[in-house]
Amino acid sequence: MRIRREDLERNIASKERRKESEFLLYTDFEQYLSDRYFYDNPDRDFSGKDCFPLIEFKSEYSEHIWYRFHMNDREFEVGKMPSEDCSSRFRNIYLTDTKAINPWKYGTCYGICSEENNSILILPYFNSVRFYELFNVFVCTTSFEDTVDPETFLEQMYYFDEKGRFIKQEKRGNIGLFPDIAVIDNEVIEIKLDGFNVDEVYRYNLFVVCIIDYDNVVRKQVIDNTGNYILDKAYLDVIVRTAEETIFAVDENEIICFDTEGNKKRTYPGFNHIDEVVENGLRIGKKSEKKTDFSIINFNGEQLLKQTYDFVEKCSMNKNFKIFQGNWYSSTGYTDEIDPETEIVQAKLNKIRTDISVHRFHPNGKWGIINENEEIILPGIYSWIEEIGENTFLLNEGGRLLRCSKCIDEWDLDNVDKLIIHGGKWFTYNVLNTKFEATEIEYDSNNFINSVYKIE
Repeated sequence: MRIRREDLERNIASKERRKESEFLLYTDFEQYLSDRYFYDNPDRDFSGKDCFPLIEFKSEYSEHIWYRFHMNDREFEVGKMPSEDCSSRFRNIYLTDTKAINPWKYGTCYGICSEENNSILILPYFNSVRFYELFNVFVCTTSFEDTVDPETFLEQMYYFDEKGRFIKQEKRGNIGLFPDIAVIDNEVIEIKLDGFNVDEVYRYNLFVVCIIDYDNVVRKQVIDNTGNYILDKAYLDVIVRTAEETIFAVDENEIICFDTEGNKKRTYPGFNHIDEVVENGLRIGKKSEKKTDFSIINFNGEQLLKQTYDFVEKCSMNKNFKIFQGNWYSSTGYTDEIDPETEIVQAKLNKIRTDISVHRFHPNGKWGIINENEEIILPGIYSWIEEIGENTFLLNEGGRLLRCSKCIDEWDLDNVDKLIIHGGKWFTYNVLNTKFEATEIEYDSNNFINSVYKIE
């Protein structure tokens, strides 16, 4: 993994043959990398205020805030970009006036600044910079002119750690979910996962991969950064919770809770389905051809309910649970014919906004509430129950439930599924004083509250 000193010296010696590698800020680029070489600076942090502090100023030609920094007795100006890929600790910076500095380079050049010290961490020389926060590594790309074929540019990748130290350089390849190194406790760790189909990345040494078994079924396994299996076998589904150091694995007829070392903590016989990751836990199910029975476990693997229910949701503001008696995913009454009520609701919604589509939904049953001891607080007689306070619920009796999808981004067409309550009577219920009150609900301008739309 170490870059040999002779390789760096050879790069420096080649600068006469590669004039294009002279750094755009009038500093030799190879020398810049050499000065910041990771293994020569074990205790150095290049984000300090003494390196390249940024001085804020307001340009008379622009409304944006710009920053100046000095290098080699010259002054340069950069702008800051949003920190989408860099966490709150770092910001992308860009230097736009590159043509005069580096004649063949016409695009914007990017670097990184430390927000804590308001100083430059990685000088703005690169075509792109991406921060892999789980790995504490920046991957920067740029192009150099090929001395053999001047019309060709050689794509290169440069790796820096979060202290601005240069680790290695290589020809640009495909880099996606993660880099091939991480910097952990001031040590460079290799990531060797060639040949694995990585599905999810949880940290530098914890990955979920997809494996196709002999029956052509896609299963999931958890591996470390060198490709060692953590679980005893591949499972139908895997959910990882790094905060609680737990892994939930779904088998044909049980769900197993492991720690992140692969040791079994708990087993849930009969459960074979993780329905959803909910607030502070998982909704798990015993799924059969006819129906599914549900329960809730927390992220530490503790089963919160002894019984199973037709459907269940944990209340977010107290220790109670909303339970559904019936078949939440029922297809009873579903036909290919147009649902008149859906058309009525769609027409009413269109008067409010046009980015909501109404869909048929046929849950066959009613909602109620139980406490943490599974004692009934409200019987299962309501069309919908909405939690609106620590001990207060909004109840609908006699309304029709429908589903709707709302487009939240016209470019990527992401949808958010919500519920609609059409008609019925509304009440509020306070758990402490067990008091029902008819109510007129204050909705926002879109007739929306929490997770449901109210349509009269």
